[in-house]
Amino acid sequence: MRSNYLNLVFIFTIIFVMGFLCARKEIDTSNEKSMVKEIEKTQTIISKAPSLSKDAQDFINFYENNRAKKDYNEIIKGLSEIADRLKYEDVLQLSEIARSEAREVILYRLIRFYLHFGDFYKLMNLLNTYKSEFKDSTFKNEIISIEKRINNIVAVSSNKIGVLIPLSGKYKTFGEQFIKNIELFPNLLKVENPDEKDLRYVSSDGIEFVLKDTEGDENRIEKLVMELIQKENVIAILGPVFIQESIKAAYLANKYRIPIIILSRKDDITEYGEYVFRNCLTNKIQATHLARYAVEKLGIERFGIIYPNNHYGVELTNYFWDEVDRLNKSITGIESYDVDQTTFAAPARKITGKFYPELRTKRKTEEIELPKWAQGLSGARLEALLKKMKTNYPPIVDFEGLFIPDYFDKASLVVPAVAYEDVMFTNAKKKELENAEKILGIKNIKPVQLLGANGWNSEELIKRMGKYAENAIFIDGFFANSENEAVKKYVAAFNSKYNSMPNLIDSQFYDTILITLHILRNNRPQTRDDFSKALLNLPTISGSAGELKVTKEREIMRPLKILTVKDQKIVELEEIKF
Repeated sequence: MRSNYLNLVFIFTIIFVMGFLCARKEIDTSNEKSMVKEIEKTQTIISKAPSLSKDAQDFINFYENNRAKKDYNEIIKGLSEIADRLKYEDVLQLSEIARSEAREVILYRLIRFYLHFGDFYKLMNLLNTYKSEFKDSTFKNEIISIEKRINNIVAVSSNKIGVLIPLSGKYKTFGEQFIKNIELFPNLLKVENPDEKDLRYVSSDGIEFVLKDTEGDENRIEKLVMELIQKENVIAILGPVFIQESIKAAYLANKYRIPIIILSRKDDITEYGEYVFRNCLTNKIQATHLARYAVEKLGIERFGIIYPNNHYGVELTNYFWDEVDRLNKSITGIESYDVDQTTFAAPARKITGKFYPELRTKRKTEEIELPKWAQGLSGARLEALLKKMKTNYPPIVDFEGLFIPDYFDKASLVVPAVAYEDVMFTNAKKKELENAEKILGIKNIKPVQLLGANGWNSEELIKRMGKYAENAIFIDGFFANSENEAVKKYVAAFNSKYNSMPNLIDSQFYDTILITLHILRNNRPQTRDDFSKALLNLPTISGSAGELKVTKEREIMRPLKILTVKDQKIVELEEIKF
């Protein structure tokens, strides 16, 4: 049955091709060799796609049955009704063999598909083909309208950059930070225009930045992106900064084939397509490299984790755990807490094995060694102390490092809660360790190394966590007090102009502007593809935090800073370069 069906499709298709070649006229026998070639071409198409859909067959049948009976307009109308039902795959196959009115209809249908897919460069080529073949097409007005629309999209002002940033609303501080950093470039001047909402900065050599106000609202992104593409004709886009905004912007930028440098930490955002780049420290990057540093440089093999049950904490925890597993080390304890939690005794007691005392062997009175200060007690006071000591078991500390992926305010509450359960950290002095060994009856206590993410990088950590912050280790993508010459130069310029210190977000904004200017001035791209290729092949350049590189995954990488606290001051311990 299948063989008979395929033969029938083949016969119909040959008749279809012959009909196209005849173009509703008698067959010219002198063109017989050309006819044979077309039939051979049809055989190749059929062998690659052994069956056409029912709608595709209806298209063939309608043309073959009516090409000699109906006039041009009737044939176009009938074919168009069927073509509207055709799938993309059928249209592609038919476009290879269709001739005359059928080709006119099929190519118009293919144009509409390319328009829907946003494949504007294929669309432009097909529009040119269509106009040359069908100068008086029934669809002439529609073709003109589509062409105008596409010209607005593919037109490029080679020195103009779009920026998506909140300039108003509750997130306007991000816009203010971006403006501060763009104004660090001396030859970029703000263009004053009270009648325009957009902010514009123009350089003496004609480079222009157009800042669009997102208001921190993801629902504004599509409108703003299309304005940048169709009205401003920008060659590239910078931003936005928030996760949901960046998802929409990345999709649209890749659809319209315009390079975009996303400034949010959205996981795997560059996978949206080849035009999507990112310049932002992600949770994956910092958690992975912190775990690697702890294992390879600190020699830690067993880890505990206490994390907040929010996106930041969960994502950091998962990536940290993944890297620990990859390095064949282990997570021996893990606890979470709610984001609005203010006391942390429960997770602290759970991770140290003290939350369920009934699961542990009871201690006998004769096994308890009283501390020196209690040796003179008797009566009720002694009984109360013994009762407490019987149930107050020493902690089970089966981890050498404790990772707390939260910001300094909550971490500063979690750490003392764990310390209260008799866990010793690397801030402990030799005398403190000796006393703890005596009181707990444990020999050779090994202090636990505290580990944190970039949320720990604040002087407030020291104020709030106190002595426990000493020797803690955490990671960040920027450290204003670094001895790195590039950092010192950037910080000096920023501090001189604004009398304040820049942070990671400032640094990322500055470097994104720096990279953009480097490409426009050195590569002089004329198309969006030129800009994208130049960005992907960016040579190593010096940014605000050190050397900047672009990976094949289109991530803009900067050196990572391993930080610690020494003598109640945050200092740089090591720099991780890429």
